[in-house]
Amino acid sequence: MKTKTLIEVLQELDPTGELEVCVGNEDIIEIDVLPAYYDGKLQVLQRDKTKDGYDITGIEIKSNGKKVKIEPYGLKYYVFDHHSELDKLNISFDHEPDQYTIDIIEEYRKKAKEFDEVIKRLIKDKI
Repeated sequence: MKTKTLIEVLQELDPTGELEVCVGNEDIIEIDVLPAYYDGKLQVLQRDKTKDGYDITGIEIKSNGKKVKIEPYGLKYYVFDHHSELDKLNISFDHEPDQYTIDIIEEYRKKAKEFDEVIKRLIKDKI
């Protein structure tokens, strides 16, 4: 999708510009212009605009040119970025959290704690 199309769609869907934007249900931490090959080649959908509904006919893998990369940042990143202060995590809800979400948070905490222990061990061993 071209940036001008994205802007048009966003303005149509949210004329006030007040809705939250997400990528895969995660907030956006950064938007950047990068070479098409950077951090993995750009994948562009090929579409047939004459078709109604599902109009994808292929995909083009691009190394040349530039891309706008929208970088998401969510719960997993937050927990791992704060692996050394897991008891001080600031996670809030606008609703009563369900057990599935609580379990995910605890799983991320467990993995982050293991990650922290590995880092401490590497530092201790000076590797």
